[in-house]
Amino acid sequence: MAYQPKSYRKFVATTATAAVVASALAPVASAASFTDVPASYQTEVDFIVSQGIASGISETKFGTDLSIKRADAAVMIARALKLDTASAPDAGFTDVPERAKGAVNALKAAGIINGKTATTFGSDEPMTRAEMAKVIALAFKLEAGNTTLPFTDVSKTFETYVKALYANNITQGVSATEFGSNKEIKRGDFAKFLYRAMNLQPAEAKVVSVSAINSKSLKVEFNKAVDPAKAKFEVKKAGITVNVSKVTFADDNKSATLELSTKLTKGEYTVNVTGVADEVLTKSAQVEDEKVASIEILSDVAVVDNTTSPTQATVAYQVKNQYGEDITKTTSLTTNDPARITAANGVVTITLASGAKVGDKLPLTLIHVDSATTASQVVTLSAASTVSDVAISGIYNKDGKQLNEDSDLSTDSFYLLVDLKDQYGNTITNESLAEAGLIKAQSNPTVVGTAGSGNNVDLTTLTIDGKQRLGLKLTGPVQAGENQVTLISATSGKSATYKINVAETTRTDAVTLSAPAIAVAGEDIFVPATVLDKDGKAITDTKVLNDATKGVKVSYNGSPISNAFVIKDNNVYVKIPATSVTTDGVFPLVAQSSTYKVATLTLNVKKAAEPTVIRGLKSTVSSTLKAGTNKQIDVSDLVIEDQYGRVMDSAKVKAGLTGGKKIVVKDVDTNSNVVTFVGDITSSTTATLTAGSTNGTEKLQFVLNDGTKDILSSTAEVTFRVTDGSEYVSYQMDDIGTVYDEAGASKSDNNAYDKEIKVYGVLADGSKVQLDPTEYTVKSSLADLATDAADGVIDTVNGGTPYSPTYPSNPAADVKEETLTVTINATGQEFTKTITFSKVAPKATAVKVVDTTDVKDDALTSITYKPSVDSDATFSIADLTTGSSTGYNLVVTDQYGVSVVATSTGVTFPDTTAVVAPTLTIVPVKGSIKITDNGLATATVDKTSVQAGEEFDVTINAGGSKTTVRVVAE
Repeated sequence: MAYQPKSYRKFVATTATAAVVASALAPVASAASFTDVPASYQTEVDFIVSQGIASGISETKFGTDLSIKRADAAVMIARALKLDTASAPDAGFTDVPERAKGAVNALKAAGIINGKTATTFGSDEPMTRAEMAKVIALAFKLEAGNTTLPFTDVSKTFETYVKALYANNITQGVSATEFGSNKEIKRGDFAKFLYRAMNLQPAEAKVVSVSAINSKSLKVEFNKAVDPAKAKFEVKKAGITVNVSKVTFADDNKSATLELSTKLTKGEYTVNVTGVADEVLTKSAQVEDEKVASIEILSDVAVVDNTTSPTQATVAYQVKNQYGEDITKTTSLTTNDPARITAANGVVTITLASGAKVGDKLPLTLIHVDSATTASQVVTLSAASTVSDVAISGIYNKDGKQLNEDSDLSTDSFYLLVDLKDQYGNTITNESLAEAGLIKAQSNPTVVGTAGSGNNVDLTTLTIDGKQRLGLKLTGPVQAGENQVTLISATSGKSATYKINVAETTRTDAVTLSAPAIAVAGEDIFVPATVLDKDGKAITDTKVLNDATKGVKVSYNGSPISNAFVIKDNNVYVKIPATSVTTDGVFPLVAQSSTYKVATLTLNVKKAAEPTVIRGLKSTVSSTLKAGTNKQIDVSDLVIEDQYGRVMDSAKVKAGLTGGKKIVVKDVDTNSNVVTFVGDITSSTTATLTAGSTNGTEKLQFVLNDGTKDILSSTAEVTFRVTDGSEYVSYQMDDIGTVYDEAGASKSDNNAYDKEIKVYGVLADGSKVQLDPTEYTVKSSLADLATDAADGVIDTVNGGTPYSPTYPSNPAADVKEETLTVTINATGQEFTKTITFSKVAPKATAVKVVDTTDVKDDALTSITYKPSVDSDATFSIADLTTGSSTGYNLVVTDQYGVSVVATSTGVTFPDTTAVVAPTLTIVPVKGSIKITDNGLATATVDKTSVQAGEEFDVTINAGGSKTTVRVVAE
């Protein structure tokens, strides 16, 4: 590897203060220990000594007034920059002592220092002040800017470097007019200059000037480059903020052009800049109203409308403002003969007198009254204009896109820019005149066509950068290749040719298929795949991979798989859908690229997954029972694995418990009655465990049964514990939180808003058992509240109506805090909790997308959309509110934690509170889609515009709560 010098600016200390602290801690000499260091040099010498950059010439002397040798200077600079002196390449100098060799080599390699000749460095020669300036300027990358030197003794060779030191206040010279270029630099002065360079503080950014550069733009110039990402601009006039529509920084980031949304008018504009300095930078500019600066009649020839019997003649003109901008179209002019001569939009129209003929001369004067600006010309009547010169200047797309085989010319317009001039040299922008004077020829219009049937051209007037241009629109369909278009003048025979290249986009070339982690019948199989293009670059865009022409054709067991490529965990896979994997066995998977290269993989598809091993209870299911109570155990309470060691979800386990298959419960100790049980666990039934009256433990087994016999290898053994409450070591009570008062909100009472009082007995092992309401009492200073809560649930009817508080009226409030106390019967321990009652009707506070109708289901961040199977013409809210247990749905949760499934027409909470239908905001991510009513509940995506592999984000807004889901088309 080539030698690379380390970064120049990796310094230990960045300020003189830090250096002094460092020197106090370091066990090295300091300026105080040297007898030849005056007070004016003490800080600087202390710094370079404490940093290990230099040492004295003896224990008591630094050598402040001695000249510094070139070799010593090199060592100090290399140490200051922390250069890698051990591995630097040999510089080729023969006179460098061993102590300085590494430093000189590193500085030479870094381009900081040179020798006296190719083989001599001049190690023992004293360094001059000019040489010092060059070395320090290069070492610390100092810039001079626009500095002017006051010194008369600096040669051109060293001028740039001396300017850099002077501009950064590192040196002021030996006098007001002399730098002392050829004088020897003293060790003390070298220490000073090195200290200043190492502790140089970057100049604060300042606004140097603000000026108007055109009718809508201000240019802001800084004294140094600033960070465009941090710079924020504000423009004001007369204290009112002026809108800035665009900010463009120069390449060197030392100036920015602010384009305003309206034209500049007379007055003072003040620009405030933040983000580039510690304080707001402010600068103003005086601006004048836009005014006419010049009028130019563009020809001395006025072209007649009919060569034989002319009635009218035209000639072009142009008006410019003080910035040199064309303001022809917005400027009104009068003429020397307003009755017969008019000027508008850049064309002077002259109504000719009877008998006028080609060759006649007419005086023409254009006048702008307000500015008193005029232009005069004697024009000669000339024959009617025809196309003479033809040029094609390239392909234009308003968004700067490149034409390729994927371009959709029905939605994206591309034009050949056609430049025409008549026989007088005037530019032709009139479509009809241009079309009549051109003939078209094409070499291969099947690649891409052009507007106009046969040899005719159909031109379009375009406005580009404020100027009118003629364009020949390209027409589709397109395919990779070339079409050479030639336009010929029908009168002069002159022509222009342009070769339209339709670029070939990424195409698949080589495919590699790898064995999947597992392939199981009845499940999706994900086969790792690598696809390369013709340049050997990996393709990860599923739109390309699944393209019918450019992509990869995939078949499984002889049947084609459409849109086979998917992205999973940021990797490319071939997805074989479960519907295609109906049986186990050995099957071929074949992939063919667009260049007909084939990859094959033999898949060993294993038997469909079935429940095989029971591992025990889920961590969320307690194995502790209260004496005398029952506990239901179903499939969802157990951890069950298939024959491949994978944990199965409850739905798949239930689907596998058919044909008499079940889970049986068995007692390890048949003589124990601590826990008894009844029933087997099936897809629709549960086992009931009953805790006896005696404290203790009992081991129960859960065993899979195939319908005829127990599968002993599937057995899980679980120890259940029974307690009568006498073993509790402590008690706990959960906070109750906010209770919704339906009556106070004038809504229907619903049990979904009930709040359970949860009190627990805690055992020595940390396990908890929820107490029955009979094991504690509830009291409150409010009799109605105590009555409501006596059964352990607040807001349920218990011999009366649910408690509804009296809310404050002055000031009015919709919430009311009450307290209740729970007393444990066994110990007398009390818990006092504050309850907040609220009569605020439910509001949406959260929304999520799920793929069931279970409101507890996990939220999805991405979903799939298959336009080919969509029953209607669009993707809409209906696709997210199917109401099906196997489809996508929206779950909306209110501030009380109650969740409901939304419909396409709205959300209704259990108390009858209704929320308007969710709205959809759709943002394309990959591909081009057609969106209607974006941001509304009626927002849709035309399914015909959605291709496999394309993606778009959908933000759902339900009553002010939002969530975003990525939609991936398959």
